[in-house]
Amino acid sequence: MIALLLAVAAAPFADAFWDRDLGALARELLEHRGAAQAALFEDLVRLCDCETLAPLETPDPLRQLVRIEAARGARLGAKGGASETLWRDLLRKDFFRRDPRNPPLENALAWPDEEELWTGEIRVVEAPRWRCDQPAPPPAAQDDTGLAGALRTAGYREAASRFAYHRASRLLARGEKTAAAEQARGIDPAALGELGHWAALLRIQLGADGPGEAVALARAWSGPQSLPARALAADHLARQGRWPEVAELAEGAEGSDRALLDHVRLLRVRALVELSRREEAVAAVPRDTRSELARDLALEAVAGRPLDAASIELLSALWPDPADAFAKVAERALFAGALEVARSAAAAIPGSGMRARIVEAELAFAAGDRAAFQASLARLTTAQGPRISERLARGRAAAELAGALASLAPTAPALRREAAAAIDSLAEQYGGSIGRELATAVAALRTRNAASAGVVRIAAPLPVPDLPQVLVSWPEPRSLLAIPDGEGGLRDWFPAQAAFAGGPSP
Repeated sequence: MIALLLAVAAAPFADAFWDRDLGALARELLEHRGAAQAALFEDLVRLCDCETLAPLETPDPLRQLVRIEAARGARLGAKGGASETLWRDLLRKDFFRRDPRNPPLENALAWPDEEELWTGEIRVVEAPRWRCDQPAPPPAAQDDTGLAGALRTAGYREAASRFAYHRASRLLARGEKTAAAEQARGIDPAALGELGHWAALLRIQLGADGPGEAVALARAWSGPQSLPARALAADHLARQGRWPEVAELAEGAEGSDRALLDHVRLLRVRALVELSRREEAVAAVPRDTRSELARDLALEAVAGRPLDAASIELLSALWPDPADAFAKVAERALFAGALEVARSAAAAIPGSGMRARIVEAELAFAAGDRAAFQASLARLTTAQGPRISERLARGRAAAELAGALASLAPTAPALRREAAAAIDSLAEQYGGSIGRELATAVAALRTRNAASAGVVRIAAPLPVPDLPQVLVSWPEPRSLLAIPDGEGGLRDWFPAQAAFAGGPSP
């Protein structure tokens, strides 16, 4: 009953306000001074004309919101006219009508204002005046710590959540994360319409909800703005090994934060590799990144089968020198015993380079082809020219080959002794640090199966990379207000696409 009486009392004010007629509202306020909600609508007239708002003498959550909105307008300044807030409307002089429709004063009898009205008497009302080209200073700062709770207690659920979102996002922007987290617990995203996705993300960011909530949010939210939620969700799923969900949720990710976008895309590649969907993984690796993780994932994606055109294109895009990538693929294939895959990778390496000669020797060793191994080793180690730099380059290549042969020996032992003898000779020839590396490989090759020397390679699973910092530019609520609609409910502001009263469409 009380709510109904308040709605009836506010109806004349609300009707004039929602008709965008501040002149009519000023007349209603003058003729119904002291009525319920009159003070709130008087505040609204001042807000809409950018006039001074005096401090509240008694607590009133709806009137407090008017002052907070005025303070926001002062913060936005001239930028408010281009913002997605109600200040885009208020900074247009023609958004409201302001004519109070006073009677003609010619031949009229006028006397001072009195409480009692005579029959036929019509008050002369001062027309509201738009001053937003020279707005008043912002209202005095007020303690709004408990405002969300007060709004919620009064039954204003949507206004409470909207204000809690606004205050939490502002506190977070100022680095006051603890206070922001306290406010975030008062946000109900379901009450906030289009702002609800951002509100849910803010709760997750501030710990009011756990990372698992990001999965549901990412599934309900699409488009570039959803990237932070998608990154949080994909990262959470990946750390639990839920690869089918990662592949589905990360597909089609888009957004302007390059670090987050790469994280989501690479998690999807990892998921596709884990699911043995390797052709999709090859296609999904971002070609415009040179990160080590992208390269490792590319190697995983092309592993296990002969290189085709798509694989060669991928590796060529990610490595400054694709020969290094092809050599890595060949080496992995040899350790896995996949000679045909290794040969396809070796065929992609330019034949005149040092890298091609190393891979050639490894292939011959793994295949047990004694003649080919001796010939390739000779081509790799025979000195050409007097330059020290060339000698050192060949020494490093020999050391790299020796380490690879020691690792291959347990699965391809046929030429173990021949390789040990040849490398032992090179160790004496080079001496120094290179000689010591070569001697270590010789010892491993001469040990039965090389296992006791600890050189057998064990592939380690790729780690899930750290989630990049999630930086969000939190959108402003369109309105912080809660205005009676005259029917017992509240509205925050006018529809965004409505036509201007007495003026052009926005």
